[in-house]
Amino acid sequence: MNLMNDRNKNWDEYIDPRIDELTNNNFFLEASYLYLAVIEHILQNAIGYQEEWFVRLLKKSKLRFVKTKPKELREKTLGQLIGIFSRYCDDKEIISQLNEFNSFRIQLVHRLLDHSIEDLNKEAQKKQRTYNQLVAKLSNYNVMILKKIIRNNNRLINKKESTQK
Repeated sequence: MNLMNDRNKNWDEYIDPRIDELTNNNFFLEASYLYLAVIEHILQNAIGYQEEWFVRLLKKSKLRFVKTKPKELREKTLGQLIGIFSRYCDDKEIISQLNEFNSFRIQLVHRLLDHSIEDLNKEAQKKQRTYNQLVAKLSNYNVMILKKIIRNNNRLINKKESTQK
């Protein structure tokens, strides 16, 4: 099984049900760690799809675009992924929400013991809406890019078929 299938299987069998279980039991702080992993995964995909689209757009030009290797994307921090993604996405609201979510991540990961856990849990509960909005917006963004890639594939197939006739 490839990495993408493993990641999707992990999502279906572990992460999504675990987020539900944690939030249903008011463990929003713990669920936030899984939210962060999901956002990173979606951003990695978005960057990969966008870069694939750039390669296709520039194919006939003299410009060359080198895609970031998936392994390199997996090694980037959320802040680094947001930086790359912000070069490709002009939706300032998504970028702002991502940066806000990353600031919360920094607070959770690096300054957890500097704050009241109860207060952080309440803050994490408030962030659920932002998380759900981000997942929806980033998923829609990915679908938009994938549609462009699919249309490009269809155009190339039709062009190839018409030249073979």
